[in-house]
Amino acid sequence: MTDNTQPTYEELTAELATLRGLKEELHGNLTKARARIKELEQTAEQQQTELIEVKLNRPVAGLLEGILVGSKYAAQELADHVKFELNDDGLIELRDLEGNPATITEKADGKEITRPVKFEHQDVRRFLSSTGKFDHIIRASGVTGGGAPNTYASSHKPAEPKQETRSTASFGLK
Repeated sequence: MTDNTQPTYEELTAELATLRGLKEELHGNLTKARARIKELEQTAEQQQTELIEVKLNRPVAGLLEGILVGSKYAAQELADHVKFELNDDGLIELRDLEGNPATITEKADGKEITRPVKFEHQDVRRFLSSTGKFDHIIRASGVTGGGAPNTYASSHKPAEPKQETRSTASFGLK
């Protein structure tokens, strides 16, 4: 036996109206979902910007302030040669412009070892000094005394001692 019953015009019209209502409801849900996605993307972007500011930019600026003279402008010059980036672990690394880790060579146990530069004041200073490109923007070490390294040219002449001059004007006081 076969069922030869055909839906009536009224039944088809009612079903079409129901389907149109469902389509409008789905379209509304899709529009809301897209708006929510856009909102979440903006929030994620803002949080990423804040994260970079807190985990990268501020620490780098603080470190460079102690190493470079006029760190704001010197950092721009430094950016032409090297860059600081966050690695996958969220740690700051010094890299060249091609993305390779910056390295320093040091002696350990009588052997020369090349290793990546750590994000530490001494390591970054040693790396910048070793290249010779940044001598004009590196702040003097502040170390003085007989064992201190020479931080200025040998043609530097010591300053003449200042002699204090006193005014002999009485300004009406006795």
